[in-house]
Amino acid sequence: MINRLTVVCSGNICRSPYAQVLLNDLLLDIEVYSAGVLVATHNLNDHPAVEHSQTLANELGLSLSEHKAKQLTPELVERSDLILVMTHEHIEQVAAIASGARAKTLLLGQWIGVGEIKDPIGKDLEVFKQCFATVEKAANSWASRLKR
Repeated sequence: MINRLTVVCSGNICRSPYAQVLLNDLLLDIEVYSAGVLVATHNLNDHPAVEHSQTLANELGLSLSEHKAKQLTPELVERSDLILVMTHEHIEQVAAIASGARAKTLLLGQWIGVGEIKDPIGKDLEVFKQCFATVEKAANSWASRLKR
Protein backbone atom coordinates (compact mmCIF):
# COMPACT_ATOMS: atom_id res chain seq x y z
CA MET A 1 0.00 0.00 0.00
CA ILE A 2 1.26 3.46 -0.88
CA ASN A 3 1.08 5.92 2.03
CA ARG A 4 3.95 8.28 1.11
CA LEU A 5 4.94 9.30 -2.39
CA THR A 6 7.81 11.56 -3.43
CA VAL A 7 8.04 13.27 -6.82
CA VAL A 8 11.59 14.00 -7.93
CA CYS A 9 13.16 16.19 -10.60
CA SER A 10 16.52 17.94 -10.85
CA GLY A 11 16.22 21.25 -9.00
CA ASN A 12 12.82 20.90 -7.29
CA ILE A 13 11.73 24.29 -8.63
CA CYS A 14 9.69 23.39 -11.76
CA ARG A 15 8.30 19.93 -12.48
CA SER A 16 8.28 18.11 -9.15
CA PRO A 17 6.65 20.90 -7.09
CA TYR A 18 3.94 21.21 -9.75
CA ALA A 19 3.38 17.43 -9.74
CA GLN A 20 3.34 17.48 -5.94
CA VAL A 21 0.50 20.00 -5.66
CA LEU A 22 -1.45 18.18 -8.38
CA LEU A 23 -1.08 14.81 -6.67
CA ASN A 24 -1.85 16.30 -3.25
CA ASP A 25 -5.10 17.57 -4.73
CA LEU A 26 -5.90 14.20 -6.35
CA LEU A 27 -4.73 11.80 -3.62
CA LEU A 28 -6.16 12.99 -0.32
CA ASP A 29 -5.19 9.78 1.53
CA ILE A 30 -1.53 9.79 0.47
CA GLU A 31 1.22 12.10 1.73
CA VAL A 32 2.95 13.61 -1.31
CA TYR A 33 6.37 15.24 -1.15
CA SER A 34 8.78 16.59 -3.73
CA ALA A 35 12.55 16.92 -3.87
CA GLY A 36 15.39 17.31 -6.32
CA VAL A 37 18.50 15.27 -6.98
CA LEU A 38 20.63 18.33 -7.83
CA VAL A 39 19.38 20.91 -5.31
CA ALA A 40 22.56 20.86 -3.23
CA THR A 41 24.82 20.74 -6.30
CA HIS A 42 23.20 23.85 -7.79
CA ASN A 43 22.77 25.67 -4.47
CA LEU A 44 18.96 25.75 -4.78
CA ASN A 45 18.08 24.78 -1.21
CA ASP A 46 15.01 26.76 -0.05
CA HIS A 47 14.64 28.34 -3.52
CA PRO A 48 11.00 29.07 -4.44
CA ALA A 49 9.26 27.47 -7.40
CA VAL A 50 10.00 29.42 -10.58
CA GLU A 51 7.48 32.03 -11.70
CA HIS A 52 6.05 30.02 -14.62
CA SER A 53 5.41 27.05 -12.30
CA GLN A 54 3.63 29.27 -9.81
CA THR A 55 1.56 30.92 -12.54
CA LEU A 56 0.39 27.61 -14.00
CA ALA A 57 -0.39 26.15 -10.57
CA ASN A 58 -2.44 29.27 -9.76
CA GLU A 59 -4.43 28.79 -12.98
CA LEU A 60 -5.57 25.43 -11.57
CA GLY A 61 -6.45 26.94 -8.22
CA LEU A 62 -3.34 25.43 -6.62
CA SER A 63 -0.50 27.26 -4.90
CA LEU A 64 3.26 26.93 -4.94
CA SER A 65 3.80 30.15 -2.98
CA GLU A 66 5.08 28.28 0.10
CA HIS A 67 7.29 25.84 -1.83
CA LYS A 68 10.98 25.70 -0.95
CA ALA A 69 13.33 23.46 -2.90
CA LYS A 70 14.89 20.59 -1.01
CA GLN A 71 17.50 17.98 -1.78
CA LEU A 72 16.41 14.35 -1.97
CA THR A 73 17.98 12.61 1.03
CA PRO A 74 18.40 8.97 2.03
CA GLU A 75 15.88 9.62 4.82
CA LEU A 76 13.21 10.88 2.41
CA VAL A 77 13.85 7.93 0.11
CA GLU A 78 13.48 5.56 3.07
CA ARG A 79 10.19 7.17 4.17
CA SER A 80 8.73 6.99 0.65
CA ASP A 81 6.73 4.01 -0.54
CA LEU A 82 6.92 5.20 -4.15
CA ILE A 83 9.24 7.66 -5.90
CA LEU A 84 8.18 9.15 -9.23
CA VAL A 85 10.87 10.75 -11.38
CA MET A 86 10.95 12.71 -14.63
CA THR A 87 13.82 10.97 -16.48
CA HIS A 88 15.79 7.76 -16.65
CA GLU A 89 18.81 9.67 -15.36
CA HIS A 90 16.81 10.57 -12.25
CA ILE A 91 16.28 6.85 -11.59
CA GLU A 92 20.05 6.38 -11.52
CA GLN A 93 20.56 9.48 -9.36
CA VAL A 94 17.93 8.35 -6.83
CA ALA A 95 19.52 4.90 -6.70
CA ALA A 96 22.90 6.53 -5.95
CA ILE A 97 21.40 8.45 -3.02
CA ALA A 98 19.99 5.43 -1.20
CA SER A 99 20.40 1.70 -1.56
CA GLY A 100 17.17 -0.11 -2.33
CA ALA A 101 15.64 2.98 -3.92
CA ARG A 102 15.61 1.60 -7.46
CA ALA A 103 12.90 -0.95 -6.62
CA LYS A 104 10.42 1.79 -5.70
CA THR A 105 11.41 4.41 -8.30
CA LEU A 106 9.37 4.75 -11.49
CA LEU A 107 8.88 7.32 -14.23
CA LEU A 108 6.04 9.79 -13.70
CA GLY A 109 5.15 9.46 -17.40
CA GLN A 110 5.14 5.67 -17.36
CA TRP A 111 1.39 5.11 -17.75
CA ILE A 112 0.91 7.68 -20.51
CA GLY A 113 3.60 6.36 -22.83
CA VAL A 114 6.05 9.17 -22.09
CA GLY A 115 9.52 8.00 -21.27
CA GLU A 116 10.82 11.32 -20.02
CA ILE A 117 9.41 14.70 -19.08
CA LYS A 118 12.05 17.23 -20.12
CA ASP A 119 13.06 20.13 -17.89
CA PRO A 120 11.50 23.45 -19.02
CA ILE A 121 13.82 25.61 -16.87
CA GLY A 122 14.89 28.75 -18.70
CA LYS A 123 12.26 28.35 -21.40
CA ASP A 124 9.22 30.52 -22.11
CA LEU A 125 5.74 30.09 -20.68
CA GLU A 126 4.54 28.13 -23.72
CA VAL A 127 7.18 25.43 -23.15
CA PHE A 128 6.14 25.26 -19.49
CA LYS A 129 2.49 24.87 -20.53
CA GLN A 130 3.37 21.96 -22.82
CA CYS A 131 5.54 20.32 -20.17
CA PHE A 132 2.96 20.79 -17.43
CA ALA A 133 0.14 19.43 -19.62
CA THR A 134 2.19 16.22 -19.73
CA VAL A 135 2.79 16.36 -15.96
CA GLU A 136 -0.98 16.78 -15.41
CA LYS A 137 -1.83 13.85 -17.66
CA ALA A 138 0.75 11.69 -15.89
CA ALA A 139 -0.42 12.76 -12.42
CA ASN A 140 -4.02 11.93 -13.30
CA SER A 141 -2.94 8.54 -14.59
CA TRP A 142 -1.05 7.72 -11.39
CA ALA A 143 -3.91 9.04 -9.26
CA SER A 144 -6.38 6.72 -10.94
CA ARG A 145 -4.13 3.78 -10.06
CA LEU A 146 -3.37 4.84 -6.49
CA LYS A 147 -6.75 6.07 -5.24
CA ARG A 148 -8.17 4.02 -2.41
